[in-house]
Amino acid sequence: MPTVAEVLAEGLAHHRAGRWADARRIYRRVLAFDHAQPDALRLLGALELEAGSAELAAGFLGQAVTAAPDDAAVQANLGRALRRQGDSAGAERALRRSLAREPEVAAVWLDLGFAAAFADGFGRALAIEPHAVDALNNRATHLYGRGEPAAAARLLRRALVLQPAGSGLWQNLGLVFRGTGGLMPAIAALGRSAVLEPGNATAFEALGWTRHLAGDAPGAAADYRRALGIDPDRADVHANLILTLNCLSDVGPEAILAEQRNWDARFARPLAGPPAVTLRDPERRLRVGYLAVEGFRAHTAAVTLLPLIEGHDRQVVEVVCYSDVDPARADNVTRRFRELADRWCDAGDLDDAALAERVRADRIDVLADLYGYPPGSRLLTLARRPAPVQVNLLPMGSFGLDAVPWMVGDDRLTPAGSESWFRESVVRLPLAFCYWPLRAATSVGPGPALRGGPVVFGSFNQPAKLSDRSLGLWARILAALPAARLVLKGMAFADPPARAAFLRRAASAGLDPGRVDALPWISDGTEHLSAYGDIDIALDPTPYAGVITTCEALSLGVPVVTRAGDRLLGRYGATLLHAVGLPELVAESDDAYVEAAVALAQDRTRLAALRATLGRRFAESPICDAKAYARSIEAAYRQMWRSWCRST
Repeated sequence: MPTVAEVLAEGLAHHRAGRWADARRIYRRVLAFDHAQPDALRLLGALELEAGSAELAAGFLGQAVTAAPDDAAVQANLGRALRRQGDSAGAERALRRSLAREPEVAAVWLDLGFAAAFADGFGRALAIEPHAVDALNNRATHLYGRGEPAAAARLLRRALVLQPAGSGLWQNLGLVFRGTGGLMPAIAALGRSAVLEPGNATAFEALGWTRHLAGDAPGAAADYRRALGIDPDRADVHANLILTLNCLSDVGPEAILAEQRNWDARFARPLAGPPAVTLRDPERRLRVGYLAVEGFRAHTAAVTLLPLIEGHDRQVVEVVCYSDVDPARADNVTRRFRELADRWCDAGDLDDAALAERVRADRIDVLADLYGYPPGSRLLTLARRPAPVQVNLLPMGSFGLDAVPWMVGDDRLTPAGSESWFRESVVRLPLAFCYWPLRAATSVGPGPALRGGPVVFGSFNQPAKLSDRSLGLWARILAALPAARLVLKGMAFADPPARAAFLRRAASAGLDPGRVDALPWISDGTEHLSAYGDIDIALDPTPYAGVITTCEALSLGVPVVTRAGDRLLGRYGATLLHAVGLPELVAESDDAYVEAAVALAQDRTRLAALRATLGRRFAESPICDAKAYARSIEAAYRQMWRSWCRST
């Protein structure tokens, strides 16, 4: 009759050969005779850990520790199992007990670094094994998270000397470069990662976002499609693709809607629960919930949401704000929102399902989303239908979701005939946008041309919006005005290689790089606004036009010329310029756009009059009339609500 040791040796042979079912059967047979047999517990726990069953592994390893408390390897495996279960405190205790018995095991120090966010664990692992690639990689990750990118890059380069084909190392190095503004080095590193591991969707996703930041929207879209070809279940990647398609002149609104409908079918519709029901009284006060993710702080969404909430008639609506702003990042804007809200919910720790349950429990009548598809999106909360009426309130295009049947628009933003662009039914307002600057702004005075110099055009939109079509139109404008210059400003231009790549693209479109100033973004708000004083006329890009940049320019007295586009995001300039009484600066064709810009540049008297009066006109326009905007939104809510009350 074989001994226990011989039986376990047979099981271990199966285990090492990958025959886990046979090994598991043998280990369990031993435990059936002796439920506390330490070697069987240890081996079965290790097998379940290797198989990915962390809960089972922790159970067997916990018993093994009781039977053999001085076994450092068992303590280490127990720590790994507990960490995978999310029990960081328990994992740290077990790993430290293991190290107390065998302190020179690099792998356990590495595990401790993971379990306890203990950066010194990675350092100790490296001291024991200086050439441990995992320790180098993870130490670099912690250093980068701690704000030490240069040190992180040095460690990653050391690791790449040891493992030059390490796709994950190249990916992490690319992310470090990107996080410090080195966009072109990041693209090179991430591209190397993707070549080494062509089945890694995350590498292509990271490459796509980096190309987008660098201004290469077509390249970004191609990378996102590659990532989705590998992993079609990445909702975040699919959302990024949808955002990027708006920058592409050769992709129209119907094609973008088709992509949104695909996103809905794959990610949102399967989550649909029973529609929420509240009291069907068509005329009662409505409880309105607002989803704005990070918009409840100094953020682009706040310029519209803050005046709306401040302007609401509380006899008509009760306001509930669901904020994802980390309380540690709250600012004066957040505090103002909290003061204005009838109810406030810090929702950042709630996943989409939990937030939907919270909204449903709060018996919200109308749930309005001002965020849409950008990272952090709450569309999968809306997908669960937690409110009877759900609305796309700050339209950047359709959501494409069955769960969101309403959106607001106006006659110029969503003109008659544009219904095929949207899944939603559009309720048209007098003006579908309101703007309150989050910082004080005054006119920047006469521009360079009115101070005796040549005319200077400018666009302070991010480079991904600066399509080849836009650059070609701007080349035509400068060709008609040989002394004129063009000033651009964007985050990508802080990276010299990215700036050089952009200027090469501009030259291919016909722009003389010697007449273009591509300046880095200015993070200081006051300095950013003062830069509008260095241009005479702002040029809106196409097909994705400016929104906040257009409002900034107009509020500071800088006229804007826009090309009314073939999609909602190409039409904000049109609706804003009509609202300030400047329809002549809205062009319906490329030729008209060039002609309008050239004519304004050549008419210094008209330009001077606009620079002197436009800031005041903007402030007195419907764009800044919060009460009128709030009344129109309340009327839209009432129309949607009555429609729901009539439904069965």
